[in-house]
Amino acid sequence: MNPTTAKQPDFSKGCQNFQDFQDFQDFEKLRRSGGPYVDKTDFIRILMKSCYQSLLITRPPRFGKSLLLSALYHFLRCNYQQNPDFERARDELFAGLKVLDDTDFCAACRGQYAVLRLSFSDLRGNNLNDCKGHLIRLIRELYREHAFLLNDPGLHEYDRKHFEFFMKLDEAEAQGQRHIPFWDAVPRLARLLRRFSGKQALVLIDDYDVPYEHAYYVTFQASEEGRPGALSPDNPRSFYQEFALFMNGFLEPIVKPPATAVVRAGESATDIKRTILTGCRYVIQQGIFSGINNLAFARMEDDRLQEMCGFTEAETEQLLTGYYGLSSPMDTVRRWYDGYNFGWRHLEKLYCPQDILSFGADQAQHKAAPPRPKSYFARLTGRASNPFNAVAADNSGNSGNSGNSGNSGNSG
Repeated sequence: MNPTTAKQPDFSKGCQNFQDFQDFQDFEKLRRSGGPYVDKTDFIRILMKSCYQSLLITRPPRFGKSLLLSALYHFLRCNYQQNPDFERARDELFAGLKVLDDTDFCAACRGQYAVLRLSFSDLRGNNLNDCKGHLIRLIRELYREHAFLLNDPGLHEYDRKHFEFFMKLDEAEAQGQRHIPFWDAVPRLARLLRRFSGKQALVLIDDYDVPYEHAYYVTFQASEEGRPGALSPDNPRSFYQEFALFMNGFLEPIVKPPATAVVRAGESATDIKRTILTGCRYVIQQGIFSGINNLAFARMEDDRLQEMCGFTEAETEQLLTGYYGLSSPMDTVRRWYDGYNFGWRHLEKLYCPQDILSFGADQAQHKAAPPRPKSYFARLTGRASNPFNAVAADNSGNSGNSGNSGNSGNSG
């Protein structure tokens, strides 16, 4: 299903169903509802054929990072119960998409990983205990999602106790626990899934930088107001430093997985095959001696991956004319949303999907009297209208070289 063949919503009813499409981050929901999906699935092949064990992808907000991880999840996760309906549903989701063109890749990778998916978008707290409570909820839900492992007759009693510990642990109990092995939660689950299915794990972490950013903001506010949490002679370690130390300890065995104790001939020595993280900023390494020092960094100016997130001009035009039925929209789009140039050699402009999808919905809903375009990104995120500002300081100073890239949503 591409933008020109997708089922069109009934705009005459006020476009109510389309409002969901503006914030879609779930690949399955988007495809099954007939929403406007721009096919980026060929990048699944590119990412999985890379040699990186751990990869960090940074893009501005609302550029499609979460949707990309969702597509990876649905394409690569294995069918634990060998359910034929599961495979038919997967075939329906990816029917007609580019990733299926490479049959050798599909045979080697489709459904061949135990995929573990985490999102840190809500992992925020004003102190370390609050953050640990949020992380406990994420881990608990991850274990409950794989509760079928408790029915495995080969599950060792020690592993069963560990599994039940994380599956039942709540935030109140955690406050009284002196030692909770956060660092072991994901690697151990990956190990159990490998024993059960014979598949290595793929770990997907979305919005990894959100809790770091929030901890920094809380620490800065405390410093401004003279409250606990800021650096002082009596408090040599700020909340941000405490949080970064704790979170790096949680992430280190995921992005740099330890070798499995017993490996059969021909098998990989690690239970986690690959870890892919997405975010807006590069904040994970806290120094030259950081334990997380093996991350490959997919910068925005990387020529191979530049079009992985965001819409090209051709994709934008096809979407607006083929899906929304707009006539000659690109002059207005260029004047209002401009597009962004990322990198030295890549001259193709990329548009923020949030702006394009919202613009298309508004124009299609009011064709008789089209409304004046808006800076939808600023309205829905509360940020400045230029999403590149969120990452400009954290990427190479040569990114975003478009002379007009600062005008997104402000022109006209």
